[in-house]
Amino acid sequence: MSRKGLGAASLATPTLTHLPFWRLKAVSYRWFFGSRAMGRPDPADLLPPPSEKARELVVRPLDHTIAASRQEGIGMKTLGTRAQVLPLSPLGPGELGGPLMPVEVSRQEAMEALLRLAQSSLQPQGLAPEMVLESLVGVRLSLIFSPLWHGTARVGETEHHIFLDAVDGQEAGEAEAAGAPGRSPAAKAAQEPLLGRLEFLPFRCPNCGWDLPFRPQSILHLCPTCLRLWDGQEGRWREIPYQVAAPPQGQAWEELLWVPFWCIQCRFSDGKTTLDTASGLRRLAPQSNPIPPKTVKEEGPCLLYVPATRLPDPKVTLAMAVRVTGAQPWLQLTGFPHGARVSSAGASLPQSDAGHMAPTVLAGLVPFRNRRLLEWLAGAKAQLGEAKVVFLPFCRKDIFWKELHTQATFPHSPKCPDLALETP
Repeated sequence: MSRKGLGAASLATPTLTHLPFWRLKAVSYRWFFGSRAMGRPDPADLLPPPSEKARELVVRPLDHTIAASRQEGIGMKTLGTRAQVLPLSPLGPGELGGPLMPVEVSRQEAMEALLRLAQSSLQPQGLAPEMVLESLVGVRLSLIFSPLWHGTARVGETEHHIFLDAVDGQEAGEAEAAGAPGRSPAAKAAQEPLLGRLEFLPFRCPNCGWDLPFRPQSILHLCPTCLRLWDGQEGRWREIPYQVAAPPQGQAWEELLWVPFWCIQCRFSDGKTTLDTASGLRRLAPQSNPIPPKTVKEEGPCLLYVPATRLPDPKVTLAMAVRVTGAQPWLQLTGFPHGARVSSAGASLPQSDAGHMAPTVLAGLVPFRNRRLLEWLAGAKAQLGEAKVVFLPFCRKDIFWKELHTQATFPHSPKCPDLALETP
C-alpha cells in the first residue's frame, strides 16, 4: 500500500480463495475458397497477373483461458500456459482451502468467446477468399479454479482488497470496496454444484476379467482376449457392437494394425437439393485417385468415415476422413476370428466430434472450381443417422500406415497415445 502512495494501512490476516476461469478447447477447421494470383505481380505491368480458383485449409488447435468472474483488475498472466503444463486435480470439497469466487460468465458466453477466437485465425497468404466454411470439432469447456491469497487493508473509509497468486506469489490484482467487509469480491456466493459425482471403474474386461490395453485418452477399449469392445464413459462398462472390414485375401489378421473408424449415415440438404446416397456422392465429388471399381459400393446410403483414432496432426485426421468417405468402399463386414491375437489402435475421438466433421469432410471433396456446388455447400446442412464402429486394416509401409481397401495413409507416430500398440 505504501508503494502506491496510500500511506499506512492495517492489514488483516490473508485468506485463501479461488478465482474461476473458463478453459476453452477445440480444433478449428476453416476452408477458404477463392482466387490466387498465378505468379508475382510485375510493377511495370498495368494489368494484374491472371488468377486461378483455389481452396486451402487452415487448421488451428485452440486452448485458451478466459476469466469466469466479472471482477475487474484481477487476473494471472500465465494462467493459459499454466493450465497446459501443470497437473490439474478434480474439484472436491476436501481439496479446497477456502471459498470459491462466483462464476459470473455463463457457459453460453464462454462458447461465444470460443467462436470469436476461432474466427480470428489468419487467412491463407495470397488467397482472396470468396467463401469460408468453418466448423469447430472437439469443443470442451471446463472450469478451472486458481488459488489466490486475499487480504484486506482499510485506508480511511475505503477497503482495499489485495490478491496474490498462490502459485507464484506475484500480485494478481487489487479491488476497492466501500463499506462492510461482507461486500468483499472474494465473498463466497451460493451457487449450484459445478460437477457431478466422479466414478471409478476397474480397468479390466467385464466379460473375461483380463486387463484392458492401458490408453488413458481412449474412450473405447477392445479387450485383446475376448475381443469385445467397451465404453466406460457413463460410469459403467457398456458393450459397443462393432464390425471389421475383412482384409484382402492372403493378408494375415495378426500382421495388420486395426484402426477404428466411426461410420455414420449422413444426408446433406439445402432444402432443394439432397445428397444422401453413395452413388450421388461419387457423382458430386469424383476422386482424382479412385480405388478399383470392384471395391466401390454401387448403392446404399452415403456414409461418413472418420478415424476414431486421434492422430497428432488434425489435418491428417481430416485427410483420412476425406479419402475413405470419398471412396465409399464396398467392405465385407465381419468380426475378428475367434481367438485372433490382433493389434488395434485406440479410440479417443467421440462419435459427436466425428459427426461435427461432416461439413468439413464434404468441403474437402467437392470440386472447388464449381461455383454452383460451392453455393449449395454453403447452405447445405448435415443430418446424421445411424452410427457404428468399423475396424479397417492397415499395413506398415516404411514410415506410413496404409489402409488396404482405400489406400488412405497416415505417418507412424510413436508419441501418439492411440498408437501405443499392445500385442497380447
